[in-house]
Amino acid sequence: MSDQMPISDLTPPVGTSAWTCPRCGRENKATWQQCPGCESSRDGRSPAQREPARPRQRTNPFNLLLGLLVLAGLVTLVVLFAPTVWEWVVQQWDTFVTWVDERT
Repeated sequence: MSDQMPISDLTPPVGTSAWTCPRCGRENKATWQQCPGCESSRDGRSPAQREPARPRQRTNPFNLLLGLLVLAGLVTLVVLFAPTVWEWVVQQWDTFVTWVDERT
């Protein structure tokens, strides 16, 4: 298993015990923060009464532009230098094959 579960999720904190939901009366584990039966919090507030979730933070457009520029630069380098590098690799291979043929 690649993800490790914190030990605090497996065992309740010292001095806590199971809690009963004030809305539906369901008995819940000590580590649960929300009742799975009615989805209310420990204090009985329903999902509609809870504070709204914070909006997601938008991606900085500068980071997107920088990433695209780096990607374009890498593609340009590959297009410009790949044929030259490939020719060098083929030349080295031919030299190696010639060397091996001379030894045998």
